[in-house]
Amino acid sequence: MNSIWEKIQTPRPNTTPNTNPGPPVSWNDPSNPDDPQAGYGYIPNDTTKEETFFYHSDHLGSTSYITDDHANITQYDAYLPYGELLVDEHSSSEDLPYKFNGKQFDEETGLYYYGARYMNPITSLWYGVDKLTEKYPTVCGYVYTLDNPVKFIDEVGYKPSLSALRKAAKKLGVELSVIRAVFQTETGGQTYTKDGRIKILYERHYFSRFTHGKYDKDRDISAPTPFKGKTHKEKGKEVATPEIDQYGNPSNQYRRFEKAKKLDEEAAYSSISYGSFQIMGSNYKDAGYKSAKEFGDAMFSADEDKMLDAFTNYISANHAMRKALLNHDWATFARLYNGPSYKDNKYDTKMAENYKIFSADPFKGYKESKIKIPSR
Repeated sequence: MNSIWEKIQTPRPNTTPNTNPGPPVSWNDPSNPDDPQAGYGYIPNDTTKEETFFYHSDHLGSTSYITDDHANITQYDAYLPYGELLVDEHSSSEDLPYKFNGKQFDEETGLYYYGARYMNPITSLWYGVDKLTEKYPTVCGYVYTLDNPVKFIDEVGYKPSLSALRKAAKKLGVELSVIRAVFQTETGGQTYTKDGRIKILYERHYFSRFTHGKYDKDRDISAPTPFKGKTHKEKGKEVATPEIDQYGNPSNQYRRFEKAKKLDEEAAYSSISYGSFQIMGSNYKDAGYKSAKEFGDAMFSADEDKMLDAFTNYISANHAMRKALLNHDWATFARLYNGPSYKDNKYDTKMAENYKIFSADPFKGYKESKIKIPSR
């Protein structure tokens, strides 16, 4: 029986004489195990002197091109989504090992070394369980980047990439430690809840305002006063907050949102703060979206790049906030970003403390890649 599953199709490298390695990539005719096609390699071009090579990466940090010190292309690599080599072409005898995500590829084992773990690009699995797996019980401890390798990378095998944070810092003109301080203060440095969903906070006083008090009879989702913590100050004394007036756990936020959405969808989306930087849905325009629903759905996609883009757009659209960040004026920034009651939760002092921590070590909790990518 000759089924499609018996056939193998291999990429055809660029074989045009006197041209550089690289696209276009085409495919050889399908073959089967009884008639395998030979592999391909590179044309040796040994030299007697030491050479310098430069890595040129894509948005995932994966090496696409390698050039010599004369800017000649000496190697071209292309990958399947999880890092399996699709094309590996050379015009030099040097086969440099830093490939997918800029990680070292071990020819003997066929694995990439990430520092904390090894990853098999063919099976798309880690060799070893995620050290943070207990924080994400709904995510398998062996999968790579939540099974979304086109968007995310994992620098050391258990933490997300800093590349998007760097881009946000550059766009705003602030240090990386400023971005990390805000992120740490807003979410404790964790975008997701224990069950793997993004963190949201439902604000009933926003929903009441946007619906003109129409649903205030149900204090669970609508009231002119905001939710509080388990305790709050009243006439100078710390008193217990009635359960109906408490924010409650993460599942409460989702339950209230779904309940409010049935009554007024746009108002419900506008009444939530989302994800990494807890931006309110009512700020959708400044965040770069056409509606609160469009903004909310983008945040619910759990794409942290979108969350960072929303944050940088939001700050860029608010000159006073950006100025406060540039000047490290945490009190002014917290007042504008978190509201007039920012002191109740000590947002300003927390941001100042987190900024101090990350200023001393901007990459705290991360292992930087040793690959140096040229700026030219």
